Amino acid sequence: PWSQYDKTIYYSEFDITRALKPGANCIGAMLGSSFWWMPPAPKGRYSKFDVYPDFSKGQHYLFGIDGYYQEANGAEGRIFQKLTWKWAPGPLAFTHNYAGEDYDAQLLEPGWNRAGFVSTKFQTAKAGVAPNAVFKPIDWPGVRVKETFNPVKIIKIADDEWTYVFPQNCSGILRWNARGTKGATIKFVPSEVMTPSGEVKQMNLSGE
Repeated sequence: PWSQYDKTIYYSEFDITRALKPGANCIGAMLGSSFWWMPPAPKGRYSKFDVYPDFSKGQHYLFGIDGYYQEANGAEGRIFQKLTWKWAPGPLAFTHNYAGEDYDAQLLEPGWNRAGFVSTKFQTAKAGVAPNAVFKPIDWPGVRVKETFNPVKIIKIADDEWTYVFPQNCSGILRWNARGTKGATIKFVPSEVMTPSGEVKQMNLSGE
């Protein structure tokens, strides 16, 4: 979650007991920038402000994890004692809290988050500098699906452009399935305003 990252950083706790399998196991993570580091918004993308705080101090992507186990006899131990993590550029080519996200499915290697995966694209991760902040566990309920909305109308604007009209204004997460030619681009533009013909407009949003 968002916080004043130079003062407080919240972390999540998970019980992975049921996910473990006999033999080797693997934990994978996909990182975005959040408010930790906000890169400049590409021209034409919505951006609420011109300048954002940069808490990263040059470490644009940091990942921290710790793990402990407890055996049936009550013995406890620490799981992550050595730096054995690997990293590689992933499908999240660009993330920005206001300007959106670019996801390139061609960069996703099948099996990347499973034990035994081998790839020449992955490199050994480097130890970063821990932020000078207080780390606290998240102690509030997580995000849950409360309602699901389907478009009530689909308006064709051009051969390659459609407007999907939803029944109400809300903050939500899009879910869709797509088929097409490899390398094709699908672009979503959110808006609260559209013209009588159905074209979406972002005129009521601040920024460019």
